[in-house]
Amino acid sequence: MAIYGDSDSKGGAADSDEAPVKPLEELVEELDEAVRTIEYFLVDECKFSLSKIIDAEDTLHKIKHIQEGYNAICDTMKPRLNLECFRGNYLKSIKH
Repeated sequence: MAIYGDSDSKGGAADSDEAPVKPLEELVEELDEAVRTIEYFLVDECKFSLSKIIDAEDTLHKIKHIQEGYNAICDTMKPRLNLECFRGNYLKSIKH
């Protein structure tokens, strides 16, 4: 953090001129990959496409599609969460 301060020290290694953050291009690539991963999950697992929200003709339709997406995610996640709860309870019971 000293690199952003007004002291003469740059922080980190004495001979390093690198900023303590990733380059903007790398951060953009990571964000792009995260968005693609979420989009694939929504399409493959939840049968929902973000383009429905993005391409909606007005705010009311956007809200409608956001609700549809929310319901699709919840419907997909409930069985998984239930399975995880059952699995956790089973593992607790066999430990004791």
